[in-house]
Amino acid sequence: PSHAVQIIVVTNDIVAIIVSALFPGIGHMILGQVSKGITLFICSFLSCFIIYPIIIIDAVMVAQARKKRPIGDWEFFPK
Repeated sequence: PSHAVQIIVVTNDIVAIIVSALFPGIGHMILGQVSKGITLFICSFLSCFIIYPIIIIDAVMVAQARKKRPIGDWEFFPK
């Protein structure tokens, strides 16, 4: 019986790590840190709404600027 419990725990750890990589916070919930997991999930979800618009604006600005001049690999928000 103790070997079965160890296998389940290890399997859950691996699943939690994989799930956490795909959906931040959900892995923590699987590991029993429900409040922490919910907080991390909400923060990562909300950050998408902040970061994605910034990425889109930068892409538009890079597309416009590269018609006029060369753009550096790490140049952000070119004019």
